Amino acid sequence: MEKLVRRGPLQWGMACGEWLTFQDERKAQYPGWWFEHEVPEGTSVRVLEDAVAVLVERHEILRTTFDVDEDGCPEQRVWSPERVEVHALEQADPDQLQAFRTRDFLVDSEWPCRFGRVLRGTGAPALLACFSHIVVDNRAKEILKQDLAVIMDAVLAKRSPDLPPVEWQPLDYALYERSEKTAALRRRAEEYWAGALDRIPVATFNIGEAPETVRYVDCRSSPRSAAGQLERIAQKLDAPMNSVFAGVFSIALGGATAQEVVPLDVTTHGRVTRNALNVVAPLARAVIIPSVLLPDQSFGDFARGLHRLTFQANRYSMVDTLEYTEWRAVMSGRKGGEIGSRIALNFMYKQEGGHHAADAPSRSGPQWESTVSDPVEYRSFSHHLYVAASGSGARLEFHVSGNEAVIGRGNTEVVARSITDLLDHLDKDPDRSIGGLRGEIAGLVAAPSRDPIHGEPVISRGDAFRPDFIDAALQTHAGVKEARTRLEEGALVTEAAVSEPSLTEAELIAFLKSKRSYRAVSRTIPDRIRVERPETSADSSTEQNAAASDAASALIDCVRTVNRLGSVDAQLSYAECGGRFFRIPAVLRRLRGLGYEGLNRNDLQMPCSLTILAGRLGPAQGRTSAHED
Repeated sequence: MEKLVRRGPLQWGMACGEWLTFQDERKAQYPGWWFEHEVPEGTSVRVLEDAVAVLVERHEILRTTFDVDEDGCPEQRVWSPERVEVHALEQADPDQLQAFRTRDFLVDSEWPCRFGRVLRGTGAPALLACFSHIVVDNRAKEILKQDLAVIMDAVLAKRSPDLPPVEWQPLDYALYERSEKTAALRRRAEEYWAGALDRIPVATFNIGEAPETVRYVDCRSSPRSAAGQLERIAQKLDAPMNSVFAGVFSIALGGATAQEVVPLDVTTHGRVTRNALNVVAPLARAVIIPSVLLPDQSFGDFARGLHRLTFQANRYSMVDTLEYTEWRAVMSGRKGGEIGSRIALNFMYKQEGGHHAADAPSRSGPQWESTVSDPVEYRSFSHHLYVAASGSGARLEFHVSGNEAVIGRGNTEVVARSITDLLDHLDKDPDRSIGGLRGEIAGLVAAPSRDPIHGEPVISRGDAFRPDFIDAALQTHAGVKEARTRLEEGALVTEAAVSEPSLTEAELIAFLKSKRSYRAVSRTIPDRIRVERPETSADSSTEQNAAASDAASALIDCVRTVNRLGSVDAQLSYAECGGRFFRIPAVLRRLRGLGYEGLNRNDLQMPCSLTILAGRLGPAQGRTSAHED
């Protein structure tokens, strides 16, 4: 029987996001990882289980569950080693194998790994190993693959595996992150991000309302010339290849959005010691850097500047991942819109010695392939734009994925084509000005893309404003029947016909500011809103006000009680009030226990006042107990 060996906090990084998603939705935030290890013909399931037992004993993370401690904080619990079943899957059909690989783990009650004996396409037997993303990322997967290969050889040879001891288990690293040894690092990181986040602009992309489902436009290309071009440009500029690619992407994005400052999510691992490189855990965390496009600046200075910013972000990445997102939310509330735009950049290309890639043809013609996915659920962490460069040696692959509801298909393709065009121009002259490079791709950006569902432009265009954007956003408010915005003597004025007599101009402006988390454009907020109220009886108005007041009181009580706050200002966002993100699931559970629903985790993370959020609450379909929250 399993015995609890030890327990403690969760290490910072992607695991924190996975934990929060599971606590709220009881499903994984991201798909897990899996790999197959080929074994000799005739290897029995028992032998495979012997090898798995050694692997699980060696790495505590594979026998760890993830739940909450007595204070509601993320906690990992390490259990004593036990044999893990290896399922016989040789006769499984492809659908059954896929289901085995992708089934979510109940990480609060089961170990985050599963294994099976399968037949590969060649007919050779193999051990299939599957892991939850809360314990394994790509780096950790490679460590497990190497360890399993050594262990399997040793078990088959009936000897002990020749492996060095594991110096850092994830729980050890979690305790190290919070220790006195890193206190100075944590203080410097907090001071750095207080200033750095203030320089990040509000959202680049617009969306009138978060949709229930979205489709993704995926553009892929493997141009034979790209690896050589990137390598040559980096050599001439004396800049890392990842910074060159980040610069190229920034210019492509700036061209598609007409923005001068583009926020980029970059990934850092926060691994501050050499031994931490061998920690089997997803320590990566995304931080934001501002990419400022100055027309007269040379591309070389621009790329080297991005490298310095990325280096600084890595240097100051010793932060609690959930606390960092709270800092972002507080800054978003002060600015009246979500900073950053869920624009993620991932450079995973590996240079393999020599310069053989440089001999590839300079251009092999446009090779972008574009597809549109089936509708998928839109979730709080859904990306708006994701760009990746991967591969090794002479093989470099690009992947540009855009949220169709936010960016549109045409503009996603514009960003993709701009990347390969810019590499062409920089290969010829790597130190051209930013303004000149933007001019080279200007022809690709002919007009804003049009949303295929609503037929409206969805790309922000610099300082331009669209009155119909304001009208559409206001009409998503349950109390607004109709809105019409126009210019009056230079002022932007909206006339709003409302069904709720209690609605005020201030409340509607606050509501619009909350929408800026999706649709921040300069001058999105009108200078004046004229509220046209319906004729209602005093009794009806009193009932409506009472219902709204009850919902607001319930939300304020839940935020205050769960977060153990002395008082709460309903005009501030959840984060500005002092609400902790790891307590959001408990807040929502308590609300349901009081008979209210209508909010999700994403709502409480947005720069939206509690007063506005309370307006979205309605009677719960089924009540749950709130005794533990």
